[in-house]
Amino acid sequence: MKNRKTPQEKKELDYDRQRRTHWDSQKAARKAIPASKRAARQIIRKRSSELLNEAVVNGENVPTAAEMAELERRERYRKYGRGETLREHVQHIQREKKKQDIKSPEFHAVSNFNFYDERAFDLPYATDVHKRELISHFHILMNVKNRRGIGNFEREQAAMIHRCIEEDRPLVRGFFADGPGWKPKLLAWTQRILGRKPRVSRTR
Repeated sequence: MKNRKTPQEKKELDYDRQRRTHWDSQKAARKAIPASKRAARQIIRKRSSELLNEAVVNGENVPTAAEMAELERRERYRKYGRGETLREHVQHIQREKKKQDIKSPEFHAVSNFNFYDERAFDLPYATDVHKRELISHFHILMNVKNRRGIGNFEREQAAMIHRCIEEDRPLVRGFFADGPGWKPKLLAWTQRILGRKPRVSRTR
């Protein structure tokens, strides 16, 4: 008599048994894979028939078994990639979520920082990693020329940077220690942006 598996045991087995294939639709594989196999078999039948008909008509160039096997090997359906298991997919999703959590070490291990996100300013400052990126980011913000005036995005960014400076966030604290001249520049820029009236959209 077989031992019945508990729901927890069945779930653990499914994590390694089920696989995910990436298609445009999550249900496309069940139709696309059989159709691709049918198309490959049709090509093999057509090529084999052409070779055999030519041999029958001319009486020459009879294909050998090795040539037929090579034809089938070359034209057969290939499934590129075995597809990740459900366990691997869940682990990947969990890793991606950790990268969005400021408290996790995975967030601090990311080399491509988004300085438009306020959470990035809670990172510990490292000269070789952040200095050039921050200088480029601040240059872009401070040199934006908008003929229509100051928009909501510019005011939000200026308010966020001003708040980070006032709260002495770790990233700006280390950046200012590395380049003291940046603090008065950024404070003057944020005060200039926040002191202007926001752009008003005109309705006709």
